[in-house]
Amino acid sequence: HAFGDKSEGLSGGLVLFWNNDSVVSLKSYSRTHIDVLIQNESTGDREWRFTGFYGELVRSRRKRSWELLVFLRGEYDNPWLCVGDFNEVLDDNEQFGGAHRE
Repeated sequence: HAFGDKSEGLSGGLVLFWNNDSVVSLKSYSRTHIDVLIQNESTGDREWRFTGFYGELVRSRRKRSWELLVFLRGEYDNPWLCVGDFNEVLDDNEQFGGAHRE
C-alpha cells in the first residue's frame, strides 16, 4: 500500500509505503508531512504513530516546520516516530558554503 503527496518542481514530495500486516490510518498530510497511526493486527502490538517530515528549505520559513511539529505532538499520546529531512544544521561542520551559523 502507499500514500503520497506530489512534489512541486524539484522540491518536496513525500510517499509512505506499508505492507499488508499493518493497518494504517491517515491523520493529516501536507507538502511537508504525512502523519499516520499504525496498528499491526498480527502481533497485537499497541497502536503507534509515524510522521514522515520534510522541513522547509527556506530558512526564513523554517519556524513553520517547528510549529507544525509542536502542533502534531499535541494531537495524540501514542508512541511516536518522526523521521525525515528537517533541513536544519546542527553543527557548523554540516554546512558547506554560506554564512557561518551558530
